[in-house]
Amino acid sequence: MNLFILADMEGASGIYKQEHFTVGAEGWEKWGKLCLTEDICALAEGAHRAGSKKITLRDYHAGGFNVFPERLPKSVKPVMGQHIRPIPVIGDQPEMDMAFLAAQHVSQDAPGAFYPHTFHLHVKNIEVNGKTVSEAELLAGVLGEAMKTPVGLISGDPVLLNRLEPIFSWAELIPCSKNPEDLESAEKREETIRKERKELFEAAQRAVKRRAEMKIFRFEGPIAMKIELHFPESPITKNSWGFKRSSDTGFCIERENFPDAYMDLFKLLFIPKRLYPLATLFLPILNRFFHPSIHQFLRRSIVWR
Repeated sequence: MNLFILADMEGASGIYKQEHFTVGAEGWEKWGKLCLTEDICALAEGAHRAGSKKITLRDYHAGGFNVFPERLPKSVKPVMGQHIRPIPVIGDQPEMDMAFLAAQHVSQDAPGAFYPHTFHLHVKNIEVNGKTVSEAELLAGVLGEAMKTPVGLISGDPVLLNRLEPIFSWAELIPCSKNPEDLESAEKREETIRKERKELFEAAQRAVKRRAEMKIFRFEGPIAMKIELHFPESPITKNSWGFKRSSDTGFCIERENFPDAYMDLFKLLFIPKRLYPLATLFLPILNRFFHPSIHQFLRRSIVWR
């Protein structure tokens, strides 16, 4: 069985401060990357034990260089950097029978949750067909419709997983605590992380063994997507692609199917029309040859104009 792991960072076990997932920060280099790497190891080892022979990892947080590849099991092929074609975030479509969404965070409409947002910090809310959605739902939707792949496991912020439980009733949902009381003291932190990694390992095993029970998640078309920004000064409001506006800070994307709407969303949020040809040409080069810090700087220059 071929497994595809899509990994964010904020929802990883052991991450509970902003410096842990801020690229270039000391906490990111010394702690956050280790936390995400060890989560992926637990998932991969559990899946491999249950029969998954080929595992592809897509690290998509920030610049996409948030794990230590040398620490990953041999069964894992890491795909580093950012990818916008043919499908944003996913890139080239690997062979896959099931996907895991690791280290996920909740959307902006969850006050009190750990660093809630949806893809871009300027985004206040994204709705699909009248319902606010998280990154996990958006990714599961494109995996389901474009790639006919079920999501069998989601790990991350407990607030997010409580929301997703009725939607992904078939999937393994593994919460990773963001409560400082569970993580600030060394003894309690070690206990919490050890327990959560064991749960990740066991849940990955169960998910692979239950492959036949997993369902494909889809948004029913036609798709009406609404994007609301925090403030009108955001560079996103320049709207170089000419998408329909609903207000000074709002946009509407209407498409017959979800993958097309998903592609339009990424064009609106991340890449001005005039730079799109250059981004598709040079991002693969950046992914392969550039140091992560340089890649992140250039990516921010494109994303925020």
